[in-house]
Amino acid sequence: MLVALPVTSAADFQGILDHMRSEQAVPGAAAVVVSGGTAQFLGASGLADLETGRQVTADTRFYIGSLSKVLTAALVLDLVANGAVVLDDPVPSIPADVVRVRDLLAHASGLEREGDFGYWYSGRFPSSEALRTYLADAELRFEPGTEGHYSNVGYAALGLELERALGKPYPALLADRLLAPLGM
Repeated sequence: MLVALPVTSAADFQGILDHMRSEQAVPGAAAVVVSGGTAQFLGASGLADLETGRQVTADTRFYIGSLSKVLTAALVLDLVANGAVVLDDPVPSIPADVVRVRDLLAHASGLEREGDFGYWYSGRFPSSEALRTYLADAELRFEPGTEGHYSNVGYAALGLELERALGKPYPALLADRLLAPLGM
């Protein structure tokens, strides 16, 4: 989350983090504020584990969650701007042949939210081949482009489409075309 607030000290940042975590009823959070390539604040608030009472620290690892969708969307739009991907192209990994790149971006593909993988709780994500097999048999909830339905598996399909279109693994595309130019 990006927040623009007038602050003058690390204590101000910590107070804001504590307040935002409490106001949003989030068990734990960590934050970093970077300016000019230097960390100006690194802080934590709340619990990392509700059962044990373990506190969040600046080193606590969190699931990246849906932040990866923002990165995927930014990568797709960069590739669209450079002519490597076309928003209205159909996505071949979904046999309906009516799902377009833009439908996946907008959560309007008709694909289910999660698929049959159970990764939400296990943290074990399907291989590209398992995802391709799933998509080959996936039934759509509605005609693409006519409704919206949040779909994690749709964004995974978008990653596969980028791999297919550019002939390079998604993590390498993300690193080379988006993260490295941003100095990340």
